[in-house]
Amino acid sequence: MKVIHPRCAALEFQEEAVVAAVRIASSGRVIQELQRFEATAAGWGDMAEWLGAYGCRHVVMAATGGYWKHVWYVLEGQFELVLADPLGVSECERRVGDACSLAELLAHGLIRVGPVPLAPLQEVRDLCRTRRLLFREMAQHNLHIQKVLNDASLKVTGSATCVLGIRGRAILQEFMAQESAPESRARLEAPGEFLAEHHRFMLKLHMAQVDALRGAIEKVDGKLEMRLKPFRSQPEAAQDASSAC
Repeated sequence: MKVIHPRCAALEFQEEAVVAAVRIASSGRVIQELQRFEATAAGWGDMAEWLGAYGCRHVVMAATGGYWKHVWYVLEGQFELVLADPLGVSECERRVGDACSLAELLAHGLIRVGPVPLAPLQEVRDLCRTRRLLFREMAQHNLHIQKVLNDASLKVTGSATCVLGIRGRAILQEFMAQESAPESRARLEAPGEFLAEHHRFMLKLHMAQVDALRGAIEKVDGKLEMRLKPFRSQPEAAQDASSAC
């Protein structure tokens, strides 16, 4: 089989280390070397020097998990990097299962290449993912607040149906403070006059978490706006950025 890259390498990511395999084809012989490096900035620097000492130009890594991202951005510019499609890699790993097999495939040009997100686009994706997570957490606290109200036989009615809206929160604040203003009583149906201490504590706890999550979402939105600005002047890049969210 024709050799496309006579000097190449492959990286296998472990939880606390990176295993690098070098494959060198010369004078009809194939030499393979393996070396394990710590998953730290210093370890990655040592790995780059080690790969360079063997004259490797092309390096392949599998797009499995998130381990590859930091290493990619550290090695980018020093080597011709190839990100292997995880589906293609998984098929090969079932047959062999180490970095040497990836290096062998790369040498013969048999790696199915996967897409590599640009660093700014990756940041946009991370921010969007975090934003969705924060909203899900806030929705969970909203459900807990509803449960506390149900346990206390309280029901916010009328225009204040949303307990996390401005008017709904105002009513809850009044009753958490054991206030019973007539205008609030008109919007709150309850057999008792006050919330129990436990209910007040739970409401305050969940509402404090909601406020903290809202603050975090505002910070993420601000950062996301900054990251999206460069994409808005480039239609194709803007489309990629919007799909990332």
